Amino acid sequence: LREAGTPVRATGRDHAIGAGLQALGAEFVPAALKTADWPRMLDGIDVVHHLAALSSPWGATQDFRETNVVQSVRLAHAARDAG
Repeated sequence: LREAGTPVRATGRDHAIGAGLQALGAEFVPAALKTADWPRMLDGIDVVHHLAALSSPWGATQDFRETNVVQSVRLAHAARDAG
């Protein structure tokens, strides 16, 4: 996206990866799915590419549901509300 000249706002919990994204020209905002201030994060954003997930091969079903379903729905609703 950056190579095409598209502005990019990236989020995540890993500051080292964020620094790498910034070096490529992206804006990096540290955030976690569960605690992100989505209205603020989505301000001025036209398209959301959601790639976050809990993907380990073990863990509690509720943890997977909370991360992969509940928080994804929360983000989708925030994106809808942001237009």
